[in-house]
Amino acid sequence: SECGNGHMGSDQCPLVLALGLDCKIAAVGEANADKTQVRLLVILKDGELVEPYTYDLAGTPCEGIYTSTDTQPHAHHFENLCDLFPDDIALIDLGAEGYRAEAFQDADGNRIGHVFVIDDKPMDDTLDDMAFFRLISQRVGSEINRWQADAAQKEERHLLQTVVDNLPVPVSLCDTDGNYLLINRLFEDWYGKLNEQVIGRTADQVFNISADALQARLTAEAQVLRTGETINREEMKSLADGSQRYVIVTKFPVRDSSGKITGFGSTSTDITERKRAEEDIHRMAMSDPLTGLANRNSFVRHLEEAVSMAKRTGKSIALMMLDLDKFKPVNDTFGHLVGDALLKDVSEKMKAVCRETDIVARLGGDEFAIILTTLDKPDDIG
Repeated sequence: SECGNGHMGSDQCPLVLALGLDCKIAAVGEANADKTQVRLLVILKDGELVEPYTYDLAGTPCEGIYTSTDTQPHAHHFENLCDLFPDDIALIDLGAEGYRAEAFQDADGNRIGHVFVIDDKPMDDTLDDMAFFRLISQRVGSEINRWQADAAQKEERHLLQTVVDNLPVPVSLCDTDGNYLLINRLFEDWYGKLNEQVIGRTADQVFNISADALQARLTAEAQVLRTGETINREEMKSLADGSQRYVIVTKFPVRDSSGKITGFGSTSTDITERKRAEEDIHRMAMSDPLTGLANRNSFVRHLEEAVSMAKRTGKSIALMMLDLDKFKPVNDTFGHLVGDALLKDVSEKMKAVCRETDIVARLGGDEFAIILTTLDKPDDIG
């Protein structure tokens, strides 16, 4: 049955002690760091659970087991307990006679608490009683250590979750089979998946992933697990809100304290704005700001590509150079705003009568060029 304070797995061990040794009190206590106080985790008196409390070690019969040099510190007082510890008010009030206690240790051998029994009559010292008490004490120590390890693990996980939840990128950790072990809050927000929908599952079980995308993902993860190296790759991600985002996916190995790879982690850094800025810069560098047509630099590049393609395919290309007659009088008479409007209108008309594979460029002023591609015969130019 659960103990009221939740610190001990069950109260069955003190009950077994109380019945097996026929004593009035059986209890389990946890010592503080400097071994000056003991906080009772469970205490059984006359067969009933009593509200746990904290007491000072000084002047009590259990004080010696924390200073003892014995490898298995044990305290046993057969009778006259109140005379031996006259400052222990609790013993005086109980009229205690006999006492037995044994410390339990953590995984590093540090004494972290003890089990004890008290009786209001003298306590025999038999080998059977000693063996029985030690067996139960060791069982209690194991349970306390297990609880403390679980509590420490939960605290570490809570700390890790707090850290990753405050990172500005989606984060996930997986085991070597690709099962999710941890995700952060931004991961949930991005993909519209709650923690309980993700943990313990693989990516293809959580998301609708195409066969090609899944294969690329598995290949990258296998590379991380095999080489222990971090890899980065650009991807386009579809988010729960319907948006498309350019991201850099970073996959990295996760290791245990011995350095063994136990899984991999993944982060996604949003580079959408950077990509758009790069595209804008490239577009501005390669297009005419007034008409949106290819500019002189872009025209030269497209012409080189068209020539190379014609050589490979055996198709012909045509280059048309043209300008607008009497354009200067338009600017002089009606102003540059009207002249600009005319250039834009003519540009739209030229694009409208050309194919998507053709290139229309503005070389400057009223000078234009058109590259016609994949022509079979000269008459196609018309």
